[in-house]
Amino acid sequence: MIGTNNSGQNSATQIADGIKLLVAEYEKRCPNAHIILMGIFPRGEKPTDGGRRKVAAVNEQIKALDDGQRVTFIDIGPQMIEPDGTISRDMMPDFVHPTAKGYQIWADAIQPIINKYVPAKQ
Repeated sequence: MIGTNNSGQNSATQIADGIKLLVAEYEKRCPNAHIILMGIFPRGEKPTDGGRRKVAAVNEQIKALDDGQRVTFIDIGPQMIEPDGTISRDMMPDFVHPTAKGYQIWADAIQPIINKYVPAKQ
């Protein structure tokens, strides 16, 4: 979960390039690890929020890092947004950090990947 704190000062391309460098470094340092790369969560109450547009642009660029082998990209942002495009305070009270409801969506999204690469001991 990287990149959100850069949204105020860096362009979408700069953020995506930084994430790409970090993923490459993890692949080099942890050759046997599987990387779950999360799309940056939406931010800002309304769909017209500049931060929201930037996050979407970053996610569009980094989803290509999902290679079906070492990296899995998961974007749960759409599940955190209301049908009208807003983010409710019961999902993110400050429109950035998730509540327990958001963390449950996150956990549910990554658990199948964890189960695939770290099977439960019998």
